[in-house]
Amino acid sequence: MATLDNKSATAEISELISSTSISKVEDVLKVRSVVLTGNGSYDLIKVIEWPLMAKCAEHEVRVAVEFCGVNFADVYHMKGNVLQWPVPYVLGLESAGKVTQVGSAVRNLHVGDRVVCYCPNEAGMFRESVVVPSTHCFVIPGDICTKVACTLIANYLSAYFAFFSFGNLRSGQTVLIHSAAGGVGWAATQLAASVVGNVRVLGTASENKHHDIVTNGVTEAFTYENYSTHILDAEVDIVIDNIGGDNVKKSVDLLKPFGRVILTGVNCVVQEDESKVAKAFESIASSVVPMQELVMGNKSVCGLHLGTLLRDNPKTFHTAVEQIFSLCQQGLIEPRIHAVFPLSKASEAIKLLAERKNIGKVLLKVE
Repeated sequence: MATLDNKSATAEISELISSTSISKVEDVLKVRSVVLTGNGSYDLIKVIEWPLMAKCAEHEVRVAVEFCGVNFADVYHMKGNVLQWPVPYVLGLESAGKVTQVGSAVRNLHVGDRVVCYCPNEAGMFRESVVVPSTHCFVIPGDICTKVACTLIANYLSAYFAFFSFGNLRSGQTVLIHSAAGGVGWAATQLAASVVGNVRVLGTASENKHHDIVTNGVTEAFTYENYSTHILDAEVDIVIDNIGGDNVKKSVDLLKPFGRVILTGVNCVVQEDESKVAKAFESIASSVVPMQELVMGNKSVCGLHLGTLLRDNPKTFHTAVEQIFSLCQQGLIEPRIHAVFPLSKASEAIKLLAERKNIGKVLLKVE
């Protein structure tokens, strides 16, 4: 474990004190955490002791973390090109564990409850203990283990809202799922194939992953390079597009009338060729699909961001979490865990996602 940067830690403690009602250093704990100390290199991801308030506020809870969910957003944070936050700060959008302290105003959570925590707008979940708003915690049903529960929020909710809230997915339709071997793609395939049924599922992935995504429910598998030549224009009802950039235009061309593209990411900006990265940023900064084309083609392009949804409509978010837990309890969805890394190997876990080597979810485990 890396040695604590005393200057950074002291500054962080001072900020905690000045921004809250606490008045002394003793009111701040030092908790083993995954801290991003700079952008652009995995070597700048450090596992160190980092400040955390010892007492949660009235609407917060403290959770002893067992597992953390790694997401592609963590890659964006590390790169610092899509998400540009002042460093240093603790990485991580989701974690799961047991409630150890509740604020005075919290009524729906109790010490001992197992919960999943999801904080996409705040990050800070990759640590052995977290303090989070109670609205960002979801009680895990007794028959779902904590490890599995940690795979369900970011990935399955993204797929759920894309298909059912935006897409109005129905039996007999055709969908295209980009990155079908990734966490969201794996979840979306199961929701289409197992939950709805009689859905033609087209999926893109590297060729070496095709067997796995077909086993999961993809009807026809394609590579990123050949899908647009094999799928006919006006053939698809819904596209889940996490690639972004120029790829959005390709996705729109494949839509039937009343078809919808749901944008869930901009993974095109994470690649080794810097010239391609620059071009990708140019494409996401401008409209790649003219409005006239959408109007005349009777097509829609939608954007999905779980963080703003949780902030603006928490009731809808919590209801959807309950639905996902229920589907898991019924055996209609089955998360695939590609690997579990110790917290100390967080940089390796994030790199694995960036290199697109995973099939399904990647987790961290607090040792």
